[in-house]
Amino acid sequence: MDKAQNLEALLEKYLQNRCSPQEAEQLLQWLSSEAYSPQQKALIKKALETTHTDPNERSVQHERQLAKIFENISRKISTAEQTNTKRKRLQILRRFSVAAAALFVLIGGYLLIQNPEWYKKNTPQARLVNDLPPGSNKAVLTLNDGSQVILGDAQNGDLTMQGQAAIVKKNDQLIYNKKQGPASVFYNTVTTPRGGQYQLTLEDGSKVWLNAASSIRFPTTFQGKERKIEISGEAYFEIAKDAARPFKVAFETPAGMKSEVTVLGTHFNIMSYNDEKAAKTTLLEGSVSISSNGNTAILTPAQQASQTDRNGITVASNIDVNEAVAWKNGFFEFHATGLQEVMRQIGRWYDVEISYEGKIPERNFGGKISRQNNAAEVLKILELSQIKFRIEGKKIIVTQ
Repeated sequence: MDKAQNLEALLEKYLQNRCSPQEAEQLLQWLSSEAYSPQQKALIKKALETTHTDPNERSVQHERQLAKIFENISRKISTAEQTNTKRKRLQILRRFSVAAAALFVLIGGYLLIQNPEWYKKNTPQARLVNDLPPGSNKAVLTLNDGSQVILGDAQNGDLTMQGQAAIVKKNDQLIYNKKQGPASVFYNTVTTPRGGQYQLTLEDGSKVWLNAASSIRFPTTFQGKERKIEISGEAYFEIAKDAARPFKVAFETPAGMKSEVTVLGTHFNIMSYNDEKAAKTTLLEGSVSISSNGNTAILTPAQQASQTDRNGITVASNIDVNEAVAWKNGFFEFHATGLQEVMRQIGRWYDVEISYEGKIPERNFGGKISRQNNAAEVLKILELSQIKFRIEGKKIIVTQ
């Protein structure tokens, strides 16, 4: 039996609560070390789909097990190690807790995505008496003269002319169409609030998706030998090919470094929020060049550049690009992601302040949860990791 088959067998036993303490430890070490590779996700999905043939029965069975797995296997491991020192037992249970937290989020998120009505009806009632709705398509368009258009209130159709560009709103998107008009350069800015997102198509056909608490400043028509725009926050790009005019994206890293990405035609994501530890540029298709503070890096597909300080650009290869662009596709996706990073994403999307009571719990999460759920549904899945939350107005408080 090869490694994949062995892990698949262990995972099925885990979901059926039939693992021995040693098998549970082996599986959870794998979960902790692999950082949620595509192999892991495929095995977990297969195990969930094949344990029962009927989808509803499968969901019922696994949902009943979820509440018991942590307690039961924790007790088995604790019992097996009772002859060792207290410190040794705590180390083992802590490793188990971190890995199991991630697996529970993955399973809970999977069930909520696959069968949301059943999940909401049959899971235990959340202790969260308050709730927060998810973010939506909303943004503010600032025109060249400083006047503003609240896009959530604007009707579909022609909005205005800006220089040589006609601005059209269509199905919660902005589209810039080149027309006849003054040749002077006009600049527009689109800004999303916390709890907002928006999509626009630039005059050259390039498409841009803005995540929450982000902005883009751009000329309404591109003139000259380059196409240059500025962003803050997070944006995903699908750039129209134009060999004669490279496309440049300027942004500032959390450490205050001026950076620029240069492309001809490609798909990529830039995340550079001020409250994150690093700016991250992730390439899905094509090639990009990143320059900052005298340093330069060339990315190929499935590579990610990180900029944490003024010491340079770090490039990681063979990453799962789905995590970087999950927000654009309507999901939270975590791969061994720490609690504070998870909560920052939640805070931006639900437009809520995050605070902690006592010591911040050490947890890593893996999994996929729809961003269309209310906050209480997302927090209920995270609570499977033995962390508690409460919502007070526009604040989520993390407790233990």
